[in-house]
Amino acid sequence: MQLNSYIQKTGLGLSIIIVLNLLFNYSIFSFYPSPDVNDFCGAETRKYYDNKKSCEAVGGEWVAYSQGPYARPVPIIKEEFEAPKEYCNAAVFCREQYDEARNLHNRNVFISLVSLGAIALIVGFFFISVSTVSSGFIFGGLLSFFIGTVRYWSGMDDYLRLVVLLIVLASLIWVGYRKLK
Repeated sequence: MQLNSYIQKTGLGLSIIIVLNLLFNYSIFSFYPSPDVNDFCGAETRKYYDNKKSCEAVGGEWVAYSQGPYARPVPIIKEEFEAPKEYCNAAVFCREQYDEARNLHNRNVFISLVSLGAIALIVGFFFISVSTVSSGFIFGGLLSFFIGTVRYWSGMDDYLRLVVLLIVLASLIWVGYRKLK
């Protein structure tokens, strides 16, 4: 095979991988946008509150600074400066709601990307006679699996991680055995 032909085929295969995943991710972004933290935490959560009453009035949590082994000392600027012993975490409860919504969103995106990746993988085996297009779809599908899994990995239960890895590995072995034998 000539070097020029090899470079063209490699470029086409990589282009399919990249554009396919851009298409998947942008489609999801267009029709199913990520939750916005500002929809959960308003401007009042970004203000400074210097007492417990005003903090709790906006739904915040009054927190004492930790004195544990990993606590960082507050630098003293002047002798009359007293380091704060408590602070207001005004966004604690809205942040929990936002994190739940974001985790649900990431789970749904994971399901979508894995499904689209499986479709791309299957389509890749229909183009087996055109190896560059076939490879582009197969590796594009695998990249979609990877992106979806990485995006939701921290939100998955350990058992779900194991199940996902087993299913993907078994599917790849089955497809490889059936189609590439």
